[in-house]
Amino acid sequence: MISKAKKLKLWKELNKDHCLRYDKEYRKTHHKSIRANAARYRLKNLEKERLRKKIYMRDYSKRQTSIEKEIAWRLNNVKKLKTYRIKHNKKNIEKIRNYQRAYRKRYTKKNIEKIRNFRRIYKYNLKKAGKLTIQTIQKVYESNIKKYGTLTCYLCLKPINFGQDSLEHKQPLSRNGTNECKNLDIAHRSCNSKKHCKTLQEWKEGFKTNAE
Repeated sequence: MISKAKKLKLWKELNKDHCLRYDKEYRKTHHKSIRANAARYRLKNLEKERLRKKIYMRDYSKRQTSIEKEIAWRLNNVKKLKTYRIKHNKKNIEKIRNYQRAYRKRYTKKNIEKIRNFRRIYKYNLKKAGKLTIQTIQKVYESNIKKYGTLTCYLCLKPINFGQDSLEHKQPLSRNGTNECKNLDIAHRSCNSKKHCKTLQEWKEGFKTNAE
């Protein structure tokens, strides 16, 4: 015959989701009583609590060493991780896209006011920067070709293939940048996204540290 405790364990294993939902709901409704009971238990069992803390600290040190090992392995196997990520993303493109869409919807619902304020500031900065004409864009491309011989990224100093070029602001628009020729240059799309809202000086400092 199976005992009641074993039956309970089996039922909990089969109905994990139901148990987790019930546990969350119970904790939300009875959080004050749970805290009070925990405090009473700690006062009654001080020695047990001290032993528990010692064991936890010992396990914590073990966990830290395992984390350090994992970080070291990741640093030594950057290429392997990149290839694995590329394969994983190709296999699960639809899943990733669906997850991103769901995340965006949740984020927009939670932070509507933040997004509205950001858009207002962005529009104001665009007006302040001035109009970006075709003539200025043409001048920027011509000056880049004259300087380097071929179309090259001014950030990483590597040649740009067709379709990989993008117009880049040395001083970002979000940080009082303008659409003048002096503030514009051409860069890879990847380099442009890495630079993000950094200034040229900040980018150079970060690039030096990564190279070292």
